Amino acid sequence: GVQNSILGKANAADTLDEEVLMQHPWLPREEECKEGVTGVQLRSLVRGVFRARADAEGEERHAHEEDAFVALREIGKQRYRQACSSTNFINGLKVRATAIYQPADSARPDNNHVFCYRVTIKNESDRPMRLVGRHWYVIDGNGKVTGSAPEGSEHAIQSGTPDLQPGQGFEYYSGVDITTAEGTMCGSFHMVTTDDGSSFDAIVNPFALRANPE
Repeated sequence: GVQNSILGKANAADTLDEEVLMQHPWLPREEECKEGVTGVQLRSLVRGVFRARADAEGEERHAHEEDAFVALREIGKQRYRQACSSTNFINGLKVRATAIYQPADSARPDNNHVFCYRVTIKNESDRPMRLVGRHWYVIDGNGKVTGSAPEGSEHAIQSGTPDLQPGQGFEYYSGVDITTAEGTMCGSFHMVTTDDGSSFDAIVNPFALRANPE
């Protein structure tokens, strides 16, 4: 169903337009604004655009005006990606989740909004681990829990319960749909450290489900 129809669409949608960034070097990079675009960055960006505009004439002047709009659109995209992503680091395990709206799949009779989400997990510790369970909550824009995977659910992901040696990682994609244009997902993965049998929950911090960028 939903999951199969949207697999593989996330990579292109989850990366910045590198061509745009090369053409506009004053545009903040995503790694520079993981917590949001700061006032200093915005002021620097606006000054750069209008300084270039003031020095230009004729058609070039209009081109710099267009640069300003490109910058604002790209900043909006970056803020959208940041809101729809989360990262957590616990016991040497890095967990990142990202949701991407699927407008084509959302054009259905039930009017539900469809999202693809990607989860990336990497073992950055010096101990072997195994993912043995999961716990998910899907919350719509009204605060209603519309879907969940019970705590400790077996077969945590499509490929089962993978082992992660130090330095190893994996990612998987899945899909979810909600009736509202916005929502939230959060949860955890239950991990076992296989050299001594100890266990812990790797929390997936909340990340937004948003039908349209701001």
